Amino acid sequence: MKKIAIFIIISAAFIFSGCTNKESGIYKGLITLQASQNGSRAIFDGEATTWEDGDALNVEFIDETSSQNLIFTTSDSSQGIFTSTSSAELLQHNYYVIATYPLSSTSLHPAERSAMVTVGDATQTQIDNNDSSHIAYLDAMYGSTTAMPDDIHLTMNHTASVLKLNITNATQTDIAAIQSVKITAPQGISLSGDRTVDFLTGNISGSDGSNTIELTIDSEATYSSTEPFIAWVAAAPFSIAAGEVLKFVVKADGKSYEIIKDFNGAKCDFEAGVIMETTLELSATTLMANEKSVTATFSDENGYPAEFPDKDTTSAINGTYKFGDYNYTFAGIVNMYYSYGGLRINLQKNDDYGTIALPVIDGYALTKVIVKLRDTYSERQYKIAITDSELTPVEGGGAKANLSKTMTYTLTGLNPATQYYLHAYVKNFTDTQQACDITSIEMTYSLQ
Repeated sequence: MKKIAIFIIISAAFIFSGCTNKESGIYKGLITLQASQNGSRAIFDGEATTWEDGDALNVEFIDETSSQNLIFTTSDSSQGIFTSTSSAELLQHNYYVIATYPLSSTSLHPAERSAMVTVGDATQTQIDNNDSSHIAYLDAMYGSTTAMPDDIHLTMNHTASVLKLNITNATQTDIAAIQSVKITAPQGISLSGDRTVDFLTGNISGSDGSNTIELTIDSEATYSSTEPFIAWVAAAPFSIAAGEVLKFVVKADGKSYEIIKDFNGAKCDFEAGVIMETTLELSATTLMANEKSVTATFSDENGYPAEFPDKDTTSAINGTYKFGDYNYTFAGIVNMYYSYGGLRINLQKNDDYGTIALPVIDGYALTKVIVKLRDTYSERQYKIAITDSELTPVEGGGAKANLSKTMTYTLTGLNPATQYYLHAYVKNFTDTQQACDITSIEMTYSLQ
């Protein structure tokens, strides 16, 4: 991923245009703020930047005893001229001046010399190919300085890391339009949301928000088969650890393409004030299948992870273990272990239960589950259901008794981003030894 440190910081000169009483050392009146022509990303075309009419800055003047807040709005956006919306009365001494942009997503905390800003958004919209006008309002800016009221020069710094995505067509067929681009970071990484800016250190902190950003492309945006479609996304600063990946899913003409960026196994930092550029190639290789089949096989003892509990472990299971290509989380109030060609969920008495969290595959919804049992015993009166996190059966996942070695669940209406569970349990029976022995779970996921 190409890294371009190209964001232009702004240099703003605050110029008083009101009444000045130098004998009393007090400045009164409106203040004019002049920002450099290309300093803001109120309008952002990828490399050049300008202000636009209606832009506003939130500015705080702080001294040892008090602080005064003023809002500045553009009076001549072509020249970067701003005027305070109300009169100021400031002493002729040094002030600590802090400022943020835009007003709609920033709030100043003068006592802490900090601000709360919103960086990026989990849902973003782009109007046309290579149009980046949406970026400016997703990229809060901040600045601070110490100066006399009649000689203030302020540098504004960007908070967003901007991704420039060059989408190319290698499918050998024409593509009429790009509908969306979804970016997914590893769990625990936040790509947008509220962040705290420390004016004294420049540190941007906070981790609330989703690990995904979805960029929707306007339905009238056109795609050329000979030139890349350029998409722009604003994200809060984040890092991809060594060995982790960043996933992109591009929807074009109703088809989905998945592109994985692994950064050659190295750590990759997405820093504030930097454009990160990469190519997303749409091809037969990156085209996502309409369905994915996943099987967890429990019949072979050699296929169990070494750390999986054995039958001598009597405590209730609670852990995540890998079978095949996916992780499964086992939980409940009973122990589970390999037993004679299957996974034993060791149900012993009424109200015993065990759960297995089924894989979540981004972009795919779980549509079918087939549970295969080692044996059926009429005296073992357990049931198996496919449920949500509250152990409520989902549509098509209602409880089935062990009357057959194969239990098939055809599921509808499931969310591709939600975790679902296999729930084995005993209810309203008093007999002992209700153990459930599963040889495999076969799952079908459909592209959404």
